[in-house]
Amino acid sequence: MRHQQTIATARGAAPGAGAAVRTVACEALFASELPLAGRLAADEINTAIRDALQLFGRRGCLERVAQEYGDHPDLAIARMRRAVAAVASCTPPEPG
Repeated sequence: MRHQQTIATARGAAPGAGAAVRTVACEALFASELPLAGRLAADEINTAIRDALQLFGRRGCLERVAQEYGDHPDLAIARMRRAVAAVASCTPPEPG
């Protein structure tokens, strides 16, 4: 539960923000310097998300995602898939 709360609180989102929080987390993880190959510990994922948000801000993370999709679409797609999987591995599924 601690790791799930870290992702939500790192963004300052209200509990239950669900998909929006995960989206920001994925963008921040994508923008981070963390290599997304192999299995990652939840602490590594949360630290990378927190650090990227502190360094770039929400908008800056999104800008880095957009830049990579423009410059290297094939690599960006693969990195985002790994970011989504990593965030999903340490967050509960959306109810519904």
